[in-house]
Amino acid sequence: MSNYMDVISVNGRAQIADDPAFDLSGDLEIRLDLHADWATGPGADGGVVGRYTGTGDNREWRLHWDDSVKDLVLGLGTATGTFRTNSVWGGFSALGFADAQRIQVRIKVDADNGAAGTDIEFSYRTAIADLENNSNWTVDETDTLGGTQTFKATANGIRIGNDDPATTVFPSGWYGFVMWTDLSQTAKVADVDFTDESNIDAGATDDDTWNDGVSANDWVMQGTHETNWDYVRVPVVAARRVIRSPRYGITRVAVK
Repeated sequence: MSNYMDVISVNGRAQIADDPAFDLSGDLEIRLDLHADWATGPGADGGVVGRYTGTGDNREWRLHWDDSVKDLVLGLGTATGTFRTNSVWGGFSALGFADAQRIQVRIKVDADNGAAGTDIEFSYRTAIADLENNSNWTVDETDTLGGTQTFKATANGIRIGNDDPATTVFPSGWYGFVMWTDLSQTAKVADVDFTDESNIDAGATDDDTWNDGVSANDWVMQGTHETNWDYVRVPVVAARRVIRSPRYGITRVAVK
């Protein structure tokens, strides 16, 4: 078992403020450690993680859930911030992950594959490890888009959960997230670990602020979320704080 952070309901999310280091000039790699109801789905499409605003030509990238086919979809913007295309992980549902199963996901965007195209690689693993560990990843699917991918340097932060305020959240429990702006794992720009209580900001209320391991900015919980210690759960209620117990697992719940 492990600690994790839940994003729940229409506006549940963890977000980190804009950092110029998030701007993409070429490649992208993101790694996610999470559980969700992969088999049945939440009953609606929802945002998973992204740096993307659906209005004002501020689309960079976003990973979202297509509930009709139970697949993950990577949306990409253009150099002007308009929508370019969706790349669908079309075989995701066939992998047969169970509801509430914890998995790790890796997505790579090779913005210029040297042949006038952009390569996207979708990988996963069920042998849970540190997200920066390169072992046991299974490359499940690749997609090649025509043309070299370019991105707009937006003023958006990164959101886990509701990646665009106009969309529905993808209910999920998060253990960690890492992002690089290259494919050699040298330009790491975001790294949050929700399993380690020491990452909670000293001044946080209801565990609502977490330190990022790379960025000077913090991750702030917004909307309906739960911080779960060792999988002990309580219902989401009006703003409530559960006092720590040295003997039993603890769940804190915050509604803002």
